[in-house]
Amino acid sequence: MQASFKAPPPPPQNYFVPDFGEDHEIKYTKQNIKNAEGSLGHTLVSSFAPPPAPPMNYFVPDFGKDHDIKETQKHAAAAEASLGHTWSGAAAADHPKDYFVPHFGDDADVKSTQEHLAAAEARLGHKMTASFAQPEGPPVDYPVASFGQDFDIKSSLAHTQAAEAKFGEWKGATFKPGPEPPRDYYVPDFGLDKDVKDSLAHTDAAESRLGHKMSYVQSQSDINLESDPICSSAGCT
Repeated sequence: MQASFKAPPPPPQNYFVPDFGEDHEIKYTKQNIKNAEGSLGHTLVSSFAPPPAPPMNYFVPDFGKDHDIKETQKHAAAAEASLGHTWSGAAAADHPKDYFVPHFGDDADVKSTQEHLAAAEARLGHKMTASFAQPEGPPVDYPVASFGQDFDIKSSLAHTQAAEAKFGEWKGATFKPGPEPPRDYYVPDFGLDKDVKDSLAHTDAAESRLGHKMSYVQSQSDINLESDPICSSAGCT
């Protein structure tokens, strides 16, 4: 097998295509249309031409008010007579502003909350202050006490030493880049794979039966010269 990035030859054109007659689905469709036309006494005419514009400016007879409108108006008149008020659909007047509002003192819940705060401050010896100002940044560069190695680290080191004493030094722990993978090494040739042999045999049998030689043509759209992007929730690179 040889791979190449050269543009493939153009696809074949003007080649012979055998005519096996109408497809049986087309025959069935034509027969079904003919049966329906005979049954309904109508010939189906289909066209891809744009349909005519819908009719406009035609006469529409006036049969008077709709029954629902009459009922609605009757109900509105009955309600107005019963309530002594004429319903108007005009926009409502602007709502009142700057009017007097009596002051009845603090709300009971506000009084209770203030009493509870005062009692808690007296009991704890602390004055609660509330502010909507921007808080200061978190503390930085403060001393952190050192209590020695963590218990888990000590256990891991002890287990590593015990394993090395039993099996030899562990040399796999490194952040250095690994060695280059082996290349150009000898690979034995055991002949064609069984699946490949079967595929070739099946291809030969199909070509002999159909009298057609199958050729493999790789189109330009099948050739991708760039790697697929690496995508995550942050986007693609």
